[in-house]
Amino acid sequence: MGMKKLSRYVLFNFLRVFFYTTVFGLFLFYLSDFFSNISSILRSHVGVVDVIEYYLFYTPFVLYWSLPLIFAISILISLGLMALRNELTVIRASGVSIIKMAKPIFFISVAVAIFLFFSGEFLVNRFLNKAMFIRNVEMNLGSSHVWVRRGNYFMRLTINGSKVRDVKLYEVQNNALVRVIYASSGTIYKGGLILYNGEVVNLKDRIYLSRFKRKKLNVSIKLSDVFRGAGILGMPSLSELFNGLKRFKSQGYYYRACIAFRFLYPISCVVLSLFVLTFVLRITSRRSGFIKGVFNGSVMSIIYISAMVVLNSMGKVGIIPPVTPLVVLIVFFVLYSMYRILMAGL
Repeated sequence: MGMKKLSRYVLFNFLRVFFYTTVFGLFLFYLSDFFSNISSILRSHVGVVDVIEYYLFYTPFVLYWSLPLIFAISILISLGLMALRNELTVIRASGVSIIKMAKPIFFISVAVAIFLFFSGEFLVNRFLNKAMFIRNVEMNLGSSHVWVRRGNYFMRLTINGSKVRDVKLYEVQNNALVRVIYASSGTIYKGGLILYNGEVVNLKDRIYLSRFKRKKLNVSIKLSDVFRGAGILGMPSLSELFNGLKRFKSQGYYYRACIAFRFLYPISCVVLSLFVLTFVLRITSRRSGFIKGVFNGSVMSIIYISAMVVLNSMGKVGIIPPVTPLVVLIVFFVLYSMYRILMAGL
């Protein structure tokens, strides 16, 4: 009965800190992102509803990348406060190990890791697509150069909101290039593409050039298709990554790195939960000791996540093996954490 009460007490303290840390982290993101884009938002005359929808749809993506760090900081603060009040000293003196006391938190870390994996595969992509569409089209904050294919047309576009510029269209029939269209600007609408101030080079029967001020093309193109084809919307799903691994064997290191990271990044919640306990054990009943422990643990957690991202980026371009360095990093942090905890007598 005593252990149940202790587990509920530790869990309650952790969940309270975890909630406040998550809300505070999201608030900082919303604030910084809004004020960094406020001039563009006002200039595009976007509505309040669109801004709110953008941040709501973008939230799962932000949480996906920040939850491991938020989880680690929450453990540092919640258990650090217990150490500050000498509660950890009393608990350990009564024969309860730090691992046993933090068991409820470990269970939650496993649940969060599973949630991160499945949300990264289904939830994050779905809402990130909508967020990026609102950002680049409705809020007109993005500008991207893309290649898109629709039917017989291969199109090179520079996108800015619903407008396009520096347009080049190549029309292919029976594996032969029959027409090239250049335009300085254009507009994407539901039925196709309207081009302005350009020229058409016909190559089918005889080569001749014609100019136009306005030309309408029915190419069945949508803004969402353009952004998705450009890779601006969302992250590739695991099925897409595995298909890419089979189709493009020369770039296998890129797809293997992406697949490995998709599986290993959610484990960061579990790894960091164990790792930050080594800093909790060093926190004393002095306020300076609490601040130092939380600060050092947070910095090391950031270093761990940054190392994962850097190693993954290097693996994508083939500088290092795509999987092994990530596994070595995780194993090192786990073994180091277990060593420090065992040295402290659990």
